Amino acid sequence: TSAYCLTTDPDGSVEKDYFRAAGQNGIPCCFIVGKTGLIEWIGHPMEMDTPLEKVVAGTWDRDAYKKFEDFKSSVSEKMREGDTEGALELLAAARNDFAGDADSLGLINRLEFRVKATPAIEKIQNGDIDEGMAMLDELAKSAAPDQVAELNAMRFGLMMQQEEHDKAAVYLAEMAKAPNPDPEMINQFTWQIFEMAAADEDFSKPLIEAATAATEAAVKADPENGMILDTLAHLLHHQGNIDRALEIQTRAMENPGPAAEDIKSFLEQLKKEKAGG
Repeated sequence: TSAYCLTTDPDGSVEKDYFRAAGQNGIPCCFIVGKTGLIEWIGHPMEMDTPLEKVVAGTWDRDAYKKFEDFKSSVSEKMREGDTEGALELLAAARNDFAGDADSLGLINRLEFRVKATPAIEKIQNGDIDEGMAMLDELAKSAAPDQVAELNAMRFGLMMQQEEHDKAAVYLAEMAKAPNPDPEMINQFTWQIFEMAAADEDFSKPLIEAATAATEAAVKADPENGMILDTLAHLLHHQGNIDRALEIQTRAMENPGPAAEDIKSFLEQLKKEKAGG
């Protein structure tokens, strides 16, 4: 089952009038429509909580948001042209334009970090993995703690794209060891790993082990989340630990959320296997 309300767009009108009209090219993509019927915010669903709270409270500054989005578009245009230095110059100038706006300055710092990482990412995606990773390692030396966490997620994703699964395990382990790991993000990654492992009997054992340890950390951070517990139970079962998988899945059933039927079904499967059925 899905945690989302799923609909269809048979004539493509929603894609045309919202997604393409807004210049979006990646999914998932979320739109917040305000009380006046105007679009207030566009972005990734994982980043929508703060703007949504402000929109509901009536404290959202739509004009300031649009100004910042126009600035981001200018930076993106520089990056599409391959002009990293030009993008960094725009970011430096923006610090004066948004002086005193803590939220915008925080976003500028994040954007600057991603701009600096882009040349390394492109090298990795073009097959020059060692040099690209060395560039990201150098960037990590001056990164703030939250940037280090983002960098580890970035390096994990890149290694997964390149099917360097043993190397991906290293960065997943770093994500799990962070002082405040993101349990939802870890769960997304580790469920993906479980599905890949379930379809490939020769899948990377270090990555499976790292996924299990990372999901344990996610459970520790969010112990009542049934969907994270369910992921951990699947990983344990995949490795032959039926007893602990059954224990964890029983806990998952106490707070299953939108995946109640799937969690219950897997719990029944574990019970049958435990009974020798």
